[in-house]
Amino acid sequence: MNPYHINIEDKSAELYKLNDGRFQVTKNGEFGQLLVGTNYVLAEKEFAEYLQALDIQRVSYKQAIIWNRRANEEYKNHMELIISHHFNSSDIHDINTEGNQFLIMNNSYLFVSQKLKQELEKSKYKFTYTEGLNHFA
Repeated sequence: MNPYHINIEDKSAELYKLNDGRFQVTKNGEFGQLLVGTNYVLAEKEFAEYLQALDIQRVSYKQAIIWNRRANEEYKNHMELIISHHFNSSDIHDINTEGNQFLIMNNSYLFVSQKLKQELEKSKYKFTYTEGLNHFA
């Protein structure tokens, strides 16, 4: 079974992870319930707490600090999801997607297993999903 790509709104802010662990805003936008970019996945605290209760495999959580350099303001309402299941697009048909899993493709794109997709669809958190690489065609 192929994993499902979580489609993120283009209105989201873009961030860059600094050496001190903070995330600097590089493009203004919304700080939604899920922020995904190169080398980071952040979830609003309430959403992260929901995810922690699902006992998702190979994910740990850490307080995130988003820094707006122009305003010199820090925001602490997101958690960083440290996901250790990575894959390349060429491996998509060969990965294990059993159980509740997040997966990262090419250090930039967030995918979920079918079981986790079904759990999220039952929740108040709403996303759109695309199976496999259909979104990238």
